[in-house]
Amino acid sequence: METTVRLEGVESNKNKSKGVAETNKVSIVDINMPFFSMVKFMIKWAFAAIPAAIRDTIYSLLPKLVKF
Repeated sequence: METTVRLEGVESNKNKSKGVAETNKVSIVDINMPFFSMVKFMIKWAFAAIPAAIRDTIYSLLPKLVKF
């Protein structure tokens, strides 16, 4: 089984002939993902957050350690 994402939005053809950039509002309605794939994703996400937390800690302590 594969992961599928269902989106809902409005597509507009206005201003396409004029070359004007447009934005469309899109909302995620449903994510169909097998349970163990989601668990695997969450574990990877947790491990990826560790270096970011270390970096943020160093950046927040750096001004206190180095007196300018």
